Amino acid sequence: VHVIDLGIHMGFLWPSFFERLSRLGSTPPKIRITGIDFPEKGFRPNILVEETGRRLSEYAQRFNIRLKYQGIASTWENIRIEDLKIEKDEILVVNCLYRLEKLADETISMSCPRDKVLSIIREIKPRVFIHGIVNGSYSTPLYTTRFKEILSKFSSVLDIFESNMPRESEARLH
Repeated sequence: VHVIDLGIHMGFLWPSFFERLSRLGSTPPKIRITGIDFPEKGFRPNILVEETGRRLSEYAQRFNIRLKYQGIASTWENIRIEDLKIEKDEILVVNCLYRLEKLADETISMSCPRDKVLSIIREIKPRVFIHGIVNGSYSTPLYTTRFKEILSKFSSVLDIFESNMPRESEARLH
């Protein structure tokens, strides 16, 4: 299985997946994850995807999962299929949860980044494409409605931090 995670950020959803995989049988499962996220500002643009890979490798060892991780720090519309290093015999899964909203759409220009990313996904023909979107009234003229929607969204993110990262973690503080 090769998972291409667009917007891996800190990889919060993968430790519980590793735990589930470890319960399936006696042979340690093998999984490849290509974690893609936007580059960080500064001298080390790939620091977040590298740290995510190290953390996921530790979790994989804990659950006896054979993990091969590749981190890519790039604007998504500049990703090429060759960068993904797809092998012929693997099951390909593309995961994009709640991050496609960060790309400009056709309201900005006719050759928009979102269309380029979706074209790449179509071209690689994944067996599974997981796409999550947030429905929210973020642009409503009513302040109270906007505030409630945003509060709901970020309280769920904070709940994820609470259950997956120690309070003293530098990554959590970031």
